[in-house]
Amino acid sequence: MQATLVVQDTDMDLRIKTLADVLIKRDMVNYNTHKKIAKMWFSDLHKDYYLTYVAKPRKYIRGLIIAQNYIIVHIRYPGRWSLNRWYAIGIDTDTDTLFVNMVRAPPPPGNDLIRAYRDNDVEVEHVTDQYVKRFVFGYDVDITDNEYTIGLGTLPDRQFRVQGDIVFNVVRYNGVDNVFGWAHGEILRYVAYLLADKITALLTDYGISTELTMVNTPTLRNLYAIRIMGGTDSSRWSRYAQRNRGRVVKILSEYFDTKVETPGSFNRVEVSDGTIRGVLDIESRAYFNSHIGDTFIVIREVSANEIVNKMLHDIAELIDTLAPVDIVRNYGNHRIELRRAIPVAFSYMPDIKPMYLDPQTIYIVSRNSFIVDRDTVVSISHKEHGIRTIRFAGKYVLNITTTHHDNDDVAQRNRVALKRIPIYKP
Repeated sequence: MQATLVVQDTDMDLRIKTLADVLIKRDMVNYNTHKKIAKMWFSDLHKDYYLTYVAKPRKYIRGLIIAQNYIIVHIRYPGRWSLNRWYAIGIDTDTDTLFVNMVRAPPPPGNDLIRAYRDNDVEVEHVTDQYVKRFVFGYDVDITDNEYTIGLGTLPDRQFRVQGDIVFNVVRYNGVDNVFGWAHGEILRYVAYLLADKITALLTDYGISTELTMVNTPTLRNLYAIRIMGGTDSSRWSRYAQRNRGRVVKILSEYFDTKVETPGSFNRVEVSDGTIRGVLDIESRAYFNSHIGDTFIVIREVSANEIVNKMLHDIAELIDTLAPVDIVRNYGNHRIELRRAIPVAFSYMPDIKPMYLDPQTIYIVSRNSFIVDRDTVVSISHKEHGIRTIRFAGKYVLNITTTHHDNDDVAQRNRVALKRIPIYKP
């Protein structure tokens, strides 16, 4: 089939339609034509970005995904590693110019596919605009009015592009479920601290001095490890080290219900006191040029449903007592002013306290999350996009984020911006 199929889509924006025809032809269209297109239709920085990363390597274009207001360009560079890049070109409704971003590889369009064909060795797929918004950029609704009230109806959440690449992820507020997302990791860390407190007190009763340190696990960061100095000798595989691990397990079994998962080496133990359950790794560590090593009791996993549920409800009740404030955030060149919003940034002192170690405060911070309601007003301003005012139809959690982009997008954009600046000459 020929590229003329593209121009038959009468609902397509003329700029998108023309650009799609040009990109399908790849290097059959010279670079000067692309420069003219960029100058006419792209905004300032996006013009250079398009010329550098789409127009110059145009002969490597392998695929186009075309929607009414968007084009996704797939470029595959030659070579051993066959480097793949995807660039999204679309219409900025605030400035009525074209933009270009590097994005992650889009998923198959599925039911959003209108038709597909091959032209000039380029795979072409026509899709709906909603596919690009949802699966490429990560939002559902484009807000184009300068005054807009966000409501969810019966939906649990929805994503709104409010200006430029700023996206409001709005979630229905229902207390404990929202707190779980913000605080669950911190609560589990506190439960691990309570378990470390019990173990430390138990070892102290046996005359064993310890030191509390922090470790990272595959699932949680900053869990606790109890260091027993002198717990092994110059070899962590020695009989002395193994016996001392067995002695540690013996001490633990005096207080906890204990299950040894590795009976021969005593490396992993599951303990429970009826309230807190923990999985412990007991490790022997030797040091270069030293005849004395250490034994570590590493808390790898914890659970305590009763404690966790109580703390989640306590934090939800604490949030209900917080007063709304005025906040200003800057995201790139966008200035966002929130009036009468509650930032997710507060501290909580649990009622359940350790007996031996010092009390701890839990800090819950999600910098880009806010609790909003009907009294909240959000203003988003940008020198090119103007000012937009957002209100809310109910009590929600507002998460401020951006449209999806590839991790290299910022680096490539910085390279283009730096190239435009003249070199300093003294």
